[in-house]
Amino acid sequence: MALGGIGRGGFGIDRFQRIRGVGSFADVVRYDAALEGWPWADNLAYAAHEAQYFDFEAERQERLDAQDAAGQVTVLPVWTGEILAEYADAEVTFPSAAEMATFDSLEIDVVANCPDETLAEFNNCGAWDYLAHVWLLDVDGETWLEMSRFITPYHREASYILDATQALPWLAEGGARTIRYSFAPSWNTQPTYTEFSFRLGALEQDARPTQTHYLFGGGGFGGAYNDGRDPIEVAIPATATRVEVRAIITGHGMDAGNCAEFCNHQHEWTVGDEVVMHDHPIVGNQEGCAQAIPQGVVPNQGGTWWFGRGGWCPGQRVDPMVIDATDQVVGGTLTVGYRGLLGGGTPPDGSGNIVMNSWVVVYE
Repeated sequence: MALGGIGRGGFGIDRFQRIRGVGSFADVVRYDAALEGWPWADNLAYAAHEAQYFDFEAERQERLDAQDAAGQVTVLPVWTGEILAEYADAEVTFPSAAEMATFDSLEIDVVANCPDETLAEFNNCGAWDYLAHVWLLDVDGETWLEMSRFITPYHREASYILDATQALPWLAEGGARTIRYSFAPSWNTQPTYTEFSFRLGALEQDARPTQTHYLFGGGGFGGAYNDGRDPIEVAIPATATRVEVRAIITGHGMDAGNCAEFCNHQHEWTVGDEVVMHDHPIVGNQEGCAQAIPQGVVPNQGGTWWFGRGGWCPGQRVDPMVIDATDQVVGGTLTVGYRGLLGGGTPPDGSGNIVMNSWVVVYE
């Protein structure tokens, strides 16, 4: 791990007894335009953010260690310390179809550290918050299926445990598959020390996912966003014990009204006869992401990390939206409708971009 803070040489000791950088103590409520360079003054109280994050990491690791000790997880390493930049592809050999049928969960374990562990994090780790995706190449050899998503932090190291449950049916046959891990654009590749593995779990849950049906994608957020979005009917087998609507949704761009990064874009799902609204109430809260440190936001980053955003925070995994649709299956069919809204109505043209993938996931 890189030592030191954001150019100040500060450090902390986490609950694993590792020396860690402490980042920037720039306080979002101490804005001062008269300051040279970065216009937010430091606040020593921000050191407490590190303790919050150390607790989050330790509690997360306790869960993983308990699964490992119980023999509930098969770990498939992909990268084990390589320096990756922009993206990388790998061929991963998954267990046989018979063994894949025993798994009821899938998580992806990612460590994204600075490329030079002897230097401080600032200007060593990637400087910008970018969309990071894990993709699986479909059996058609052309289509990339999104397994999971997170957002990189500003100037800091990070680690993530990503829920990829909807991907288990895509892997049911086992064997060699191609995956892609992308985390930076070609014009700023952000070299990163990388550890990456799949965690296939047999956690003795009541059912396992056996089918994943694609629903809706995102796109440019504007007056035509909802055009052509007719309800979709999905056939559900009689053997299903649980049915979910899952979606990974984030908003980006600041074209009109700071949308869709800094506006509360809304996503209305009609699942059978139930209407569910998925929105982003932390938008407008300048400390929204700072308050989410206990949920995994990397603290004390070297940029405007504090501000609440539309479906994401810098340095945090993107959790799927999950709607239990089991009781909405009628006559072996689930009908799902969707539309994107802003302020309860049609978004104005030029309101940024919605990055979304959504599915019906069937459990048996």
